[in-house]
Order: sequence, then C-alpha cells, then structure tokens
Amino acid sequence: MSAVSMAVVLLMAFMVGYKMLPSSTWLPSSTSQYQENNEISTTLFLESPVTTEIPPLKGYIIYDCDDQHTGPCGGWSERMAGIFSSYVISVLLRKHFLIRYTRSFNLTDYLIPSTFDWKYNSSILPGRSWDYQDFFSKTPNALKKNSIKSLGDLFPYDVNFVRMSWDYTEYFRHFQILPNVIPWVLELHFADIYLKFFNTLFQPTKFISQTVNRVVRNVTKLACAHISLGGRRTISEDDAFIYKEQLDPIWNLLRAMEKRNYSLFIATDSQFVRNTAKTRFKHLLEVEGRILQMDRPIGGDGVAGGYKKVVADFLVLTKCDVLILTKSGFGILAAYMNNKTKEMYCLNSDEVLPCSRYTIHSFYPEKIFYPLQ
Repeated sequence: MSAVSMAVVLLMAFMVGYKMLPSSTWLPSSTSQYQENNEISTTLFLESPVTTEIPPLKGYIIYDCDDQHTGPCGGWSERMAGIFSSYVISVLLRKHFLIRYTRSFNLTDYLIPSTFDWKYNSSILPGRSWDYQDFFSKTPNALKKNSIKSLGDLFPYDVNFVRMSWDYTEYFRHFQILPNVIPWVLELHFADIYLKFFNTLFQPTKFISQTVNRVVRNVTKLACAHISLGGRRTISEDDAFIYKEQLDPIWNLLRAMEKRNYSLFIATDSQFVRNTAKTRFKHLLEVEGRILQMDRPIGGDGVAGGYKKVVADFLVLTKCDVLILTKSGFGILAAYMNNKTKEMYCLNSDEVLPCSRYTIHSFYPEKIFYPLQ
C-alpha cells in the first residue's frame, strides 16, 4: 500500500470516530463464554470513540513484600493474588505499577518483566510523598464502596506501598470505570484472568527456564500431582488440608498413569510425601532442592535451592498433561496457568474426581485467593 493510500485509510478511521490504543493498554478478549477446552481469543477490539485524551499515569502503586516491614506476605499464591490486586488498583487509579519483592528471596532472581518494567527502584522516592499500608488478609473499605474517589483517597501519596494477599475481583467488577480501563477483569473467567495476568507481567529467568527444562525435556506425556499436607504451616488462616491416609487415591491414580506410559512429577510441601513417592515410583521426575515454607523463618543449608524449587515446581505444574490437585492455592494457581491439560482431578475427602480450571472452586470453596462474601 502506498503512503498516500495509508494516509487516506487512517483519515477515514478517525472520521468515523475510532482511535488507536497505545500498545501498553490491556485489551479485552472477544470470548465471553467459557467451555472446558476452549482457549482465550486473541481478537482485539477498537471500540472507544475519540472523546477525550487518556490522562497520563501519575504516581505509583507498589506491591510490597520486603523485610523492612513486619508481618506476613503469605505463600506463593497469596503473594501472586496480592500482586494482581495491587496491579488492578494501579490501573483503576491511573498510576504506575511496580513490585518490591525481597522477602524470602528477590523475585527478579526467578521471574522478570514480560511486557513492561515493574521492577522497583528507590530512586523514585526523593522529592515525593510516600506511605506504606498493610492489607494482608483484609479488605479495604474503599473497595467495598466501589468508588474511585474512595480508592483514590486511600492511596493519596505520590508513592503508595501496599501489601495484599487476596484477590478482589468480585469487588473490582462493581467499579463502573472497570470496562473502560481493564475490561478483561470483567469479561474473563477467574482462571483466565490469572493466566492473562501472569503471562503479561512475568517470564522466567534463564536460570529457572533451564531448571524447568531439565525436568520436562524428552517427556512425551507428563502426569503431575501437587500434594499439600499443610499441617505444619505457620499462617494461622491455613488449615490442615489433608491427612496422610487420604493419599491412597492419588497414589492409585498415578500408578494407573504410569502404566499408561506417563512420566510422573510430584510437587509437595511435605518431606513425608516426597519420600513416600520415591519408594512407590521408580522413575519419578523432580526439581532438586530443599522443601520449605515460603513465609516461615528458615535457616541452615539449601535455602536458595529451596526457593528455586518453589518457583520451578510451580512452572512444571503448568506444563502437565494430567494434573491432580489437593486443596492448596499453589496447585490451584498452577491449574489456572495450565490451559493445555487434558485431564484434571481434585482430591475431595477420600476420592479423586474429575475437575477443571473452571470448576476447582466447587471442590475447594473455602477462603483461597479471595475473601468470602
């Protein structure tokens, strides 16, 4: 197409009232109905008439999980839910979004920015007002009011550090401005929201990619389980998820998968489960490293390897053809990320039943990711 023809096309587009969106804008999916095996459509809409200019970003919302402030950040899934909620708030308020994540480990050792640079740098502080607020396991009243003004009053400073651990999607969806600024939070299923969010913000470092690839290379069919006992967790809201005697249905299903020539991978928070699995299965794939709790004071050898194992285990679970889950935010989040799995099962009491990314919460309706209404 000639330069003149292109100019005519662009002029006509503007005459009929359409605008080009900046590349950093989150665009909605054309898919609003969800079935078990469909994938998110990548069709992009350009439907906003030209009325006023989009205001520039002003100020910062910074998800904070560091050692300067006491109090828990939560486990892996709670931290990811907190990052997600903080990000949506930044979009609603037209503020820059950054992450300061140095508790337990530096997030950028394992995950780095994908589509925009969210890394915090203290150079933004001089000459700016700032404050820190902790909403761990709490819901801010401003979200309950569904008011942009109330939300802006909650974060009035130039730099707003915030710690969160819950997903507030059900509150966000009552904000009238949401469809105009971040429509996919309204349009997508809960599972697909996290898939879009994670892939847009994060990509694994080369070190983590190599660790994951060492596990899954030369594997044609992979059956996985995430088994959380949860009994020795330090966060008071966590329950003792399952008892050891309830694991037989999982072992039996994995044995059946092994007979179908699946390679096996098990991620767990229990050394007991790890040892038992090694005695039951001869060719068990695993990420080397110490088992540890994310938000528990830890000392001794192998700490760095343990945190690497947490992230690598999570990413391996997102690649499994068959995925077996227990009641754990870690496994549920991995299931949200895994839209290629052919079979998914959830442990419910003393049996494993077929489930999917879209039905997990009917099996585990308790307080995981989000506050109960």
